[in-house]
Amino acid sequence: MRKTLLFAVILAVSSIVCSASKPLIISEDSNGKTFSVARDTPFTIALKGNASTGFSWNIRDLDTTKLCKSGLIRFKGRDTIPGTSGTFYLDFKPVKKGLSTIRLVYSREWETGIPAEDSFSVTIRVK
Repeated sequence: MRKTLLFAVILAVSSIVCSASKPLIISEDSNGKTFSVARDTPFTIALKGNASTGFSWNIRDLDTTKLCKSGLIRFKGRDTIPGTSGTFYLDFKPVKKGLSTIRLVYSREWETGIPAEDSFSVTIRVK
């Protein structure tokens, strides 16, 4: 009886752990798409770039009544060699139900009157 109960407990715990959802990471192939996210469930936008050029992914539009930017923009290079490209990570947390579009531009913040090198947008439906 104890072995059967122990097996049932182990099976239940492993199914809970295995069914835990992975964090949502939105990449460049999701440009223009819509995602549904539960309120208070953080997600990350990961976009390629090269920080050594002075370019960065910057927030152009964000409805802060529905989505909150979490922390600083992070950059992780492909390897340890200075000047290599990598990925910028922007973390967000949904705070209120509704629809919101995040618009990002790949630009140098200090340059004015110059069009962005690239842009990215995604719509988030907060449940």
